[in-house]
Amino acid sequence: MDIEEVWQNMANKHWQSDPCEVPEKYRRQSALAVSEHSGTVWLWAFPKLLLWDPDLVWLFSPVNDRTRWTGDLWGLDRLGQLLIVENKLSSLSKKKCDPLADFVSGDVVFDGMGGTLFTADKLEEHWTYLYKKEMYHIEKEHRRWFNRCMPGVLPYSSKRSTLFRWLKLYDELTDRIAKEEYRAMVKECLAARRALRTDDEKRPHYFGVITVSHDGEPALTPKDKTNYKTLVKWMPDHVHLVSLRATSKNGGTAVIEAQEFPASPT
Repeated sequence: MDIEEVWQNMANKHWQSDPCEVPEKYRRQSALAVSEHSGTVWLWAFPKLLLWDPDLVWLFSPVNDRTRWTGDLWGLDRLGQLLIVENKLSSLSKKKCDPLADFVSGDVVFDGMGGTLFTADKLEEHWTYLYKKEMYHIEKEHRRWFNRCMPGVLPYSSKRSTLFRWLKLYDELTDRIAKEEYRAMVKECLAARRALRTDDEKRPHYFGVITVSHDGEPALTPKDKTNYKTLVKWMPDHVHLVSLRATSKNGGTAVIEAQEFPASPT
């Protein structure tokens, strides 16, 4: 079975994780009222939530540089295609959000039209830099919390507060990325990227992800509906929308569900 067939087998565009432990702060029955960054941690822990290649590999989570490294999560699928994810929160008080806005306003989209930012060499350089910092944090600092910025490949916004909140997932992630299997997968996907030939293959896939923290349905802002149409016009078949929600029946454990948004939001 080739990779395209694997993806076709996920055509229902829905996936649910195994139960995971809920942090004390979020313990309640029904949909968890989580922070925005929780969705990024979930994607790192369960890549299948992206509803794409189930064996994709995450490279890094950019922080505080929207004009250059737009998005909350960058990765590669087994074909070498670049995946850029922007995650936004849909809360009870603000159900509408705009996960696609930065893709329209940032330089990242235009760089992808022929610049160097998305080359395998540039991606490998940035990944290597952050991976060394991540391994220093794991091996030398023994993954302790410090009251300072702790850069690495994993999400490090707000001094890694969300990672330390989802501690069991954090444990699993550090074990995973410290292994040779993870490094080998990164190298394999980078090699696949170097082998791409057409501009369409080299162009990233942009994912607008909505982390839902209530029982209702999320929605795009009117502006982001326009952003969606703009991006689709620029890059047909390269723009995707996914919603994530963690639901608990007992307050102690939760399953995380991914659902594809309508192809043409109205």
